[in-house]
Amino acid sequence: MRSKSSLLLLALTLGFIGSCGVMETEEQATVENTILKLIDAEGGDFGFEGFENAEELEFDLAKSLVPAQSDAAMETENLRDSSYIWRFGRREMHREREVSVEQEDDSSALALISDHITGMFHVRQFERVWTSDSTWGRGDSVQFSQKPIDMVLIQRVAFRKRIGPNGNERWIPAELTLARGASDESMSIQGLNWMRGDSVFSMSLDEDTFFPAFGRHVVKILRARRVGVVVSNTITDGRESVHMKFDFVPRDRARVIRKRAHLRYTETLDSGENVYLGRVPHVDRPLRHVKGFMEVLDQRTLFDHSYGFYTSSILTYSYRVPDFNR
Repeated sequence: MRSKSSLLLLALTLGFIGSCGVMETEEQATVENTILKLIDAEGGDFGFEGFENAEELEFDLAKSLVPAQSDAAMETENLRDSSYIWRFGRREMHREREVSVEQEDDSSALALISDHITGMFHVRQFERVWTSDSTWGRGDSVQFSQKPIDMVLIQRVAFRKRIGPNGNERWIPAELTLARGASDESMSIQGLNWMRGDSVFSMSLDEDTFFPAFGRHVVKILRARRVGVVVSNTITDGRESVHMKFDFVPRDRARVIRKRAHLRYTETLDSGENVYLGRVPHVDRPLRHVKGFMEVLDQRTLFDHSYGFYTSSILTYSYRVPDFNR
């Protein structure tokens, strides 16, 4: 009799443990589905955006001689190709997204967002036909080349469970890393400094650094007049083109800002890293949520038809524009 009672107790215990495991698994699946739906519903807030098809991109060849010590415009020297006009574009752009969610405890979870970007970058070279000493037009096409785009960009988003005013539980994005990636390991962005006068906000680019989601650092970025970028390039005598972009409103895809800026080379550090400076484009206040990116491109990708690769390093920034009237 005792043997039967023991077996029954053991069965009940194992059944209870098994049911707990099932309940825990179901709860984790529910949390994961909830966060996946949040990311899908607000997909523009996270990961990478901005590599749509484009036919008429232009990259500046200007080089800074003397960086300004104030907010005044920097003195520059134009290194224009006097013989040719260069135009660039992107075609067949495609983004494949993968998201994995790991629940850390009852009130926190971490999402890893991976955007695989593919497409084709095309380079067109035309004759520059001079009509006067200072004006010109586009002549015949000289050469055309294409370079495949293939890169993966990663971002992590920390979600926290919060209790709403009505007592309901809800998950919200609390912190995030910058979305960043590269086509290979030859180039990378090592430093990012937002400047206003003598005030400098240095943004940590460590992959493990989390920023408050649309937090206080956003205001520092917004009020900056200039930005400095430190670029590492392992290619011997390598040259690069650096540009930034503010032209995406994640929650309203119909609104496009079209704010772009090319950064000027200013110096090479003793470590061998190149420093670029540029003006931060003004973003109108009514646009409450803005997203853009910083990109470094290998000059061979742009101006060497025989170079068959799209060599690039990218990081994104995303923030809300505060209401200064409040």
